[in-house]
Amino acid sequence: MSNHIRLFVAVELPKLVKQEIVRVQAVLQSEHCFEGKYVNPEQAHITMKFIGSVQADQLDLIIKSLAGISFMPCVAQLKNVGLFCTDDFIKIVYANVLAPTLPALAADLDKQLLPWCQPEQRAFVSHVTLARVQHVEDRQRVHDVVNALVIEPIVFEINSFVLKQSVLTQTGPEYVTLHTY
Repeated sequence: MSNHIRLFVAVELPKLVKQEIVRVQAVLQSEHCFEGKYVNPEQAHITMKFIGSVQADQLDLIIKSLAGISFMPCVAQLKNVGLFCTDDFIKIVYANVLAPTLPALAADLDKQLLPWCQPEQRAFVSHVTLARVQHVEDRQRVHDVVNALVIEPIVFEINSFVLKQSVLTQTGPEYVTLHTY
């Protein structure tokens, strides 16, 4: 038995946003423009910081460290569907979320979690992953389908963040909320 646990910090989504994720995923699936794994909408969230694997005996210290973060609630809005790509590959299909206080929260998380993980090298992008792309025949078609998608601009409040454990299983990851801030 391992004495390590996989952790990340996230913002939970309201039911209305999850329902819109289901609708957008259905449109993407009906287009058959890529092969990949769709995120379980019930587990969808905004990842603020992936901590990774840490020793289980560090959990209490991490919980206490995160309690030191001052977080300002904000109003957020679903904006559009986008792609995270490299020059050669389309990797992620996501829903962009406008949320003015989340970049500051991401920066604070980088500082507070420095003993357990490295700061992000990329700029924070507030998003909800919809699908992880595994294979694409026609990159331009994927771009065209995603650019044509209209997402409902749902407005919702973000007033907390959570520390979650990711348990990898044969059927995909299962997330357990360990603490709410």
